Amino acid sequence: MAATLMLWELVFVQYTVVCGFLVATAIFLFYTTPNGLSLREFFRKNILTVLLVVLAFCVRTEMTLLLSPFIAAAGVFHWSNERPFWGKVNLRKYLGIIGAVLIGCFIGLTGDKLAYSSDEWKGFLDFFDARTQLYDYSWYPNYDNTKEFYDKAGVTKAQYQLIDTYNYSLDESINVEFLNTIAEYGEKQRNNGSLTERFTKAVRELIYRTPHVQDAPYNYFVIAGYVFLLILACLRKDLSYIWKLPLLGVCRCVPWMYLIISDRVPQRIWHPLYWVELILLLAVIIKQISMWENANLRIRKLYCTCMFLVLLVFAVVWLPDSWKKVQNEEHQREQINAPFMLLNEYAKAHPENYYFIDVYSSVYFTEKSFKNVDTTHKNYDILGGWIVKSPLQMEALTGYAQNTANVREMLLQDNCYFVINNSRSMDFLVDFYGDQEVSVTLEPVEVLGSDDSGLVVYQVKEE
Repeated sequence: MAATLMLWELVFVQYTVVCGFLVATAIFLFYTTPNGLSLREFFRKNILTVLLVVLAFCVRTEMTLLLSPFIAAAGVFHWSNERPFWGKVNLRKYLGIIGAVLIGCFIGLTGDKLAYSSDEWKGFLDFFDARTQLYDYSWYPNYDNTKEFYDKAGVTKAQYQLIDTYNYSLDESINVEFLNTIAEYGEKQRNNGSLTERFTKAVRELIYRTPHVQDAPYNYFVIAGYVFLLILACLRKDLSYIWKLPLLGVCRCVPWMYLIISDRVPQRIWHPLYWVELILLLAVIIKQISMWENANLRIRKLYCTCMFLVLLVFAVVWLPDSWKKVQNEEHQREQINAPFMLLNEYAKAHPENYYFIDVYSSVYFTEKSFKNVDTTHKNYDILGGWIVKSPLQMEALTGYAQNTANVREMLLQDNCYFVINNSRSMDFLVDFYGDQEVSVTLEPVEVLGSDDSGLVVYQVKEE
């Protein structure tokens, strides 16, 4: 089941998905903890649970918050099995776990604030937040269609092209205010219709995609989980599921509605969303089976066998497709990575130089996690990476910059070069320098890889 649903994510690691794995594990460990334990034994058994949730929060805070309704559902369901429900010991146990998680998250946030407490890092974090808002939530309108807005905001077409190509580190005037102005306008342009209309549209989309092939096979596993949980509740005549199932439905709708209304539903988010929900369902089912006292052994065995076979058939049917996707992705990444491996060796052979890479030329490049890993200083970076305009980037450029503090001037130095895929246009770079009243020419120095999909190293020279 794990191979069928999450093989791609297990091979091609992404930190949002890692957060989902951590939360799913924490939920499973917590919910399968026996009821009726003493205060000390309960905390001892759930130390790992607390650590996993806190670690998930530190790895990807937004994703952990998005998954928090499932964490809450697991807590409420487990607590409801305790007797007496409002007993002093039980209150201490469950409120204590909540408190431990909150304290752990607070320590993580405090450490983060202290680590980035300098004015330089605070300024960068403001820039980073503005960049995230623009690209991930608001977006930016097309220049030709909204030229009047850009003219009024003082944004030139050359600057728009830097935003559009993510190469914004070239222009030191692209700051927090610059990005927020575009993001605010983009948000207004995007929000067509009232909140009620957007909410209604999101409900319709959620209802549509849950049973349809669009989310297959993840949705089919989850639907099977709900069906078997409902059957088990009927067999055990457990009336508590009259409120538990609707509550779980609400908990699953909250993150989904947020994503759909925000118009941000990438696979790296909705895949672990389904995974966490499925693991919670299986944890509840396993716990209910373990509590199935005085059951007809034959009925219990038949139920477990049917559930096992259904999940097994689902997994076997979709496993080849999952395997094929991983193989295709691996082949594609090896091809994309090839010229970057050459760039890595080329840059090592010229340690006195620094190489600035066009962002879209590198967007599909991925480094391996365990093989050929090199964490030493590298004399190259993309023009729109996560550390752009940070103190760390300034430190990385130390020794290469000659009497300058910005990338625009560095690119005109003899020891700095521009790297781009040979299929990409360089008009944005020429236009940007032209916007600065600087006429430049680009002279090819080296071709890394094939003529049709390789990287070209250019020397940018002022005429």
